[in-house]
Amino acid sequence: MLRFSQPLLYAYTAAALAFGLVLNTQPALADETSPPTASSDQKQLRSWQEGGFEIKSIPHEGMPQLWLDALQLSSEVKTEINGFIAYTTVKQSFRNTTDQWINGTYRFPLPDTAAIDAFEMLVGEKRIKGKIKEKQEAKRIYDQAVKEGKKAALLSQIRPNMFSSKVGNVAPGAVITVEISFITHTEQNGLTFSWKLPQAITPRYHRLEDMVPTPEPKSALTTHHQKHGIYRHPQNAGNLAVFDIALTPGATIQKLTSPSHDIRIAEQESRYHITLRADTEPADRDFILRWEYKPAGKPKPLFIKEETESGTYVLGMVIPPKKEESLEKSPPRDIQFIIDVSGSMHGHSIVQAKRALLEAVDRLRTEDRFDIIKFNNDYSRLFGATQQATAENVNRARNYILGLEADGGTEMMPALVNALDLNQSAPADKKSLSQIMFLTDGAIGYEEAMFKLVEEKLGTTRLFTVGVGNAPNGWFMRKAAEFGRGIHTQIDNPLEAEKTLEELFSNMAAPSVQKLALSGNGMFEAYPTRLPDLYGNRPAVFVVKTDDSKIRLEGESVNGKRWKISERLKRMENGKGISKLWARKKVEAISDAALRGLPQEEAKVQILKTALTHQIVSKYTSFVAVEEKSSRPQTTPAQDSIVPENLPKGMKLRRVSAPQMMAQSNFSGPQTATMKDLKLITGFILLLFATALILWLRREARREA
Repeated sequence: MLRFSQPLLYAYTAAALAFGLVLNTQPALADETSPPTASSDQKQLRSWQEGGFEIKSIPHEGMPQLWLDALQLSSEVKTEINGFIAYTTVKQSFRNTTDQWINGTYRFPLPDTAAIDAFEMLVGEKRIKGKIKEKQEAKRIYDQAVKEGKKAALLSQIRPNMFSSKVGNVAPGAVITVEISFITHTEQNGLTFSWKLPQAITPRYHRLEDMVPTPEPKSALTTHHQKHGIYRHPQNAGNLAVFDIALTPGATIQKLTSPSHDIRIAEQESRYHITLRADTEPADRDFILRWEYKPAGKPKPLFIKEETESGTYVLGMVIPPKKEESLEKSPPRDIQFIIDVSGSMHGHSIVQAKRALLEAVDRLRTEDRFDIIKFNNDYSRLFGATQQATAENVNRARNYILGLEADGGTEMMPALVNALDLNQSAPADKKSLSQIMFLTDGAIGYEEAMFKLVEEKLGTTRLFTVGVGNAPNGWFMRKAAEFGRGIHTQIDNPLEAEKTLEELFSNMAAPSVQKLALSGNGMFEAYPTRLPDLYGNRPAVFVVKTDDSKIRLEGESVNGKRWKISERLKRMENGKGISKLWARKKVEAISDAALRGLPQEEAKVQILKTALTHQIVSKYTSFVAVEEKSSRPQTTPAQDSIVPENLPKGMKLRRVSAPQMMAQSNFSGPQTATMKDLKLITGFILLLFATALILWLRREARREA
């Protein structure tokens, strides 16, 4: 028997390795996951964050129960839409379900164009009006109030489309409600208008270089999330929302729908009341309302003015003249399709993106040239450079698209750099339109670096963004297209992908108006400072502060003819909140100028001045509301709690263990665990080998006996 001891040792060693590998894949077997708990593995959590990863997960059994169920959130959305101005109030109610005092934090999205101009805290029947302060001052006031046992609330901007609510000293069993009021304009495309409210945040991917500490202090929410992680509701069971929308269209409409939700519509005297058919639904996707006016000749320019002591503010939407050229007569295109196949696209988003790309490829003409770039941790090209859209190449592209899968990080920049560099290095062909179509959910945390890249490398190329998924990063999609002098389209409903792409391709064929410029006499300050080219029936949207009697808009049509329009202020309709929208656009323009070289400190001073003067939230200003009297006894501590977020509907998180995460240099949170598959296969092979070896040894031993 002694001569079998060494093989037997090999067998048991192989078995031990096999079981170790199989067991080590156990955290990666489920579809949804969570990071290690802060109490059990602080060092590992820090490693995740220092590696550039934003922790994204659902609550799990290892987390303290207080973190999971301390505050239950419900939201009520009330919106009044008049023509193309929307006034919205979002009421967030935080109910303490524990027997302890709670300080809560909730992260949520809002439209990136929203001008937030009011914030109130409701404690019982008492309303406490929020005050706009410089961000650090507002945080100091909030922290001091919480320390003293006073009920308090803080509203801060993380990004232009991402905000946080903090509520302090919520008593056991009590409710604190905050009301956030903001103004937006609706979106227009010809006779079709739409209003959108984002409700969920797609997990963001952060590059390593973006995690380097900066002189700017981080928000309390960011610090808290970096320390404890971001938690998601299982099966999106929490954060229920109610909608109450009143629409006064101002003219006859022929269609009113929601591509995102099942709604009820009640009509009375040309006014529509819209609610959810299910009364409440989880806040896990953008809410979209769309209405279409009846044709009544040529669409007219829309202007609304607000007169204040500081001047007259005008919001304008001007429809371009109808494009004369047909799609068949438009110039050939040299187009590069960039498709996001990162982990955040897993599930509903990648299916939607593949369908959209198949539609786009099918609409290529033989005189067009194209290539496809896919990216996640890295990028690759289908052809290596743009090729003629022959039947063979289109068929090859279709097979390539059908085989795409979502996995890995979101290293978006190298793919776009490659596309822009190729266009710059290619021989100039004045007869071709150089274009990039970008299909993504925009789930990145380095948006401004992308805007700067487009600004620096665009040249004569035009960038068009196509948003996919139920909660795309609208700010990134809109601004990337704006810097790229193109347009942004979102596929709100997969069943409408064909129609959406057909319209986009028609618009991409040639712009309706180029070289747009606004002008006026006297004091005249307009935003955006650089108007984009106009495509199809998409209007020029702008806000102006002026003391002139009229506004002029000039441009050049696609056939080289001058195009101009003017409107006298006295003929414009009166409205409210236009000054707030103007201030919001000015803040955005200052931020854009910082990307183009304006010193950051100078930009900060200008943004602060604008935001404080017009009383709006910005990256440097926050709302804070504080109760006068203390309510929590100083001897009783308050516990910190994070309100879990809903994962965007249709999105799946993949479970990845911490060692696997650190082994992958570009972990994005939601991705498939390819290391898991390799370990699992290797483990079972070793297990089979060990079993066979042991059986053989036993047979040999019996034979000797």
